[in-house]
Amino acid sequence: MDFTLSSSDILHTTFIDPTNAPRYRTSTTYPSFAYHQLKLYRTYPDGEQSGADDGAEKTIGNTGEQLIGMITMAGGMGPSGRHHQVVVHSRDVTPERVKKLSTAEILVATDGRSYKWKLEGIKHIGNFLLIDEKTKQTVAHFVIRNPFSSKPCKLHVNTEVLPILDELVATLVYMVLRSNIGY
Repeated sequence: MDFTLSSSDILHTTFIDPTNAPRYRTSTTYPSFAYHQLKLYRTYPDGEQSGADDGAEKTIGNTGEQLIGMITMAGGMGPSGRHHQVVVHSRDVTPERVKKLSTAEILVATDGRSYKWKLEGIKHIGNFLLIDEKTKQTVAHFVIRNPFSSKPCKLHVNTEVLPILDELVATLVYMVLRSNIGY
């Protein structure tokens, strides 16, 4: 499945599916230099029900939006006692660094598998790859575009990881944000 982003600004963007329907939206107040908190919403096209019994907060009346995740980035220790945290459906899915000087991070998803986010190229222009640690195959990739490019950023997700799509999108936003702000 392919998604196109409405903006190159990951802090305020909508992930749009091939039918031109919005599927995910990020929102934040303009962050300070020391602390970022970003909300991730799943959106539902007209007539589609969320079917969510997972305790996720229903947000705005009949707009078909549901708050599914929160991404917190802190220069020092944040409210949770950690520097960074990604929570999706009340579960902490914060990726862990592979090595001290590496940009790669490991995500242990709800399907029990380990996936590695890896930056290929240079930040702001490169690609993020999600690699299944067991099979060593790329299961998702995100193409970052220059903010001045007329081409939008794109996310491609293989069908085998669609069950963890919420976690995938949340950790992708975290990885891009972490790359952009440098911590």
